[in-house]
Amino acid sequence: MPPAPPSARALTFCDVATLYCPTGGGIRTYYQAKLAWFSTQQRHRYVLIVPGASARHTDVASGVTVVEVPGRCVNGREDSYRLFSRPAEVRRAIRAATPDVLEAGDTWWSGPLVRWSARTLHPRPLVSVILHADTHRSEEHTSELQSRLHLVC
Repeated sequence: MPPAPPSARALTFCDVATLYCPTGGGIRTYYQAKLAWFSTQQRHRYVLIVPGASARHTDVASGVTVVEVPGRCVNGREDSYRLFSRPAEVRRAIRAATPDVLEAGDTWWSGPLVRWSARTLHPRPLVSVILHADTHRSEEHTSELQSRLHLVC
C-alpha cells in the first residue's frame, strides 16, 4: 500500500518561545490561542517549549503539551520573563517532541537553538521563525544581555 499523501498525515508542531511569559501580553495571547486551537482538534500534536522556573511538562489537552525548561529570570520577578539558560535541555525537549514543523519565536535566543537542533533531527523538520518583537530595538540590547547572563549556545 502506498504511503498516505503528506496532507493526510498527522503532524507534530513544536514552538520554542523564549519570549513567552505567563503574565505577558501579546505573545502570551498568541501562544494561548495556538494552545486553544490545537486543543480543539484530534489530528495533530502540539508542543510549546518555554523558559520556566523549573522543569515541568503540562498536558493541556490530548496531544497538546507545554514543556518548561529552566530559565533565568530577567527582571527579578519570578512570574515574569525568563530566558533559556540551559541550551542542552531545550535541545532534549525538541528531540523528544519529534517535530515535523519547528518554529522559533525570535531570532536571537530560540532561533539559534531551533536551527542547531533541527540539524540533528531525522527527518529534518520544516523550520520557521516568527518575529514577535521590534527587531531594530531588540537587536541593540541582545549582545549586552547575553554577556550579562553568560549564555552560550
